[in-house]
Amino acid sequence: MRLLHHQYYFHLFTLRNKEIDALYIALALINFAVGLISIFVPVYFWELGIPLWQIIFFYFLRAVYYVALTFLLLPIIKRLSDKIMMFLGIPFLVLYFIGLGFMDGTTWLFYVLPAALALYALFFNVGYHMDFSLSADDGRIGEEVGLGMAIIGILKFATPFLGGLLILFVGFSGTFVVASSILLLAVIPFFFIKGRKFSPDISVSSVIDTLRDKTFKYFHIAMVGYVINAVGTGVLWPLFLFFIIGSIEGLGGLISLGLLLGVATTFVVGKLADKHMGRGIMSAAAIGEAVVWFVRAVTQQFPVVVGSHIASAMFKDALLPIWTRTYYTLLRTKKKLGMYVLGQEASYNIIRMVVHPILMLMAYILPLDQFFTVSFLLIGAASFLFMAINHSS
Repeated sequence: MRLLHHQYYFHLFTLRNKEIDALYIALALINFAVGLISIFVPVYFWELGIPLWQIIFFYFLRAVYYVALTFLLLPIIKRLSDKIMMFLGIPFLVLYFIGLGFMDGTTWLFYVLPAALALYALFFNVGYHMDFSLSADDGRIGEEVGLGMAIIGILKFATPFLGGLLILFVGFSGTFVVASSILLLAVIPFFFIKGRKFSPDISVSSVIDTLRDKTFKYFHIAMVGYVINAVGTGVLWPLFLFFIIGSIEGLGGLISLGLLLGVATTFVVGKLADKHMGRGIMSAAAIGEAVVWFVRAVTQQFPVVVGSHIASAMFKDALLPIWTRTYYTLLRTKKKLGMYVLGQEASYNIIRMVVHPILMLMAYILPLDQFFTVSFLLIGAASFLFMAINHSS
């Protein structure tokens, strides 16, 4: 038994769960490629002269496209396997990256590329969540989630810094091409994944019904906080850091430092969540994350900004394994799992469709410094909503 227990921690190098291993490898490659550029996209738009409210509008369009395409493509999606969906998602992400390189002077792409990003998210995320939910080991979901995130973090932590250097030497367009080339390698692990099809009787009405399922009531409340926090972390904070630091490579270096310090946190928290210690960790991390955003709202001193970035990275690395473990635990209680994955991913984007216009209006009417102050206070307050997830499992 001791030997088997020891082997579990090194199962990436065994054949114990080849499917989970393949998922980890594919996700690591995708995150490595995305990590080279995604954090810089808002800065890229800003340097093209696109105002902040319109940058937020870009991500609002992505959410609108996602919800619309979920229901428009449902007759096709329910005939596909999770493996094929993940495979189909990659070309749309490549198309998105390549298209970004042609954005300068090509206005219409600003309204088309969110659709490519939405199609990637729809196909890959739904396929991945369905496959992981069915492949993860019973009783060790949190550990599987934490291990996967830690592996991705190890491979990904240097990518913002490397991306900053690539942008410095070959420009945004060249970096988009490099990221796209790496993405093509991510399709290889899919050949080691067993495909599972959706239930053929999934319909628009049945997916909508999942949004009203009381099982996910508290999870949806927490999701509001998750969405607001994600917008702050992925769009507003990189821009704010860029304004403070003043260089792409400096921004990439600081983002990488935060990712590095949080790597160990994800695996440890995932294991503790399986031992029913997740609620206390979630509450403490949510409060810490809220405090970080409140501090950001009242000071722009460089040492405080750097410290808050590192602290936030570690708090989020404590939050996310518990969040993700809860998501998969709830999904596995449902017989028609694929239908619920579609519904929960749609609900995430429906919330984004509400949150983004509020931020867009704030960015349009407020001066830049006031916008960041008010939005950081809003994100801090929303971070407390993470604790609602403690009542969902």
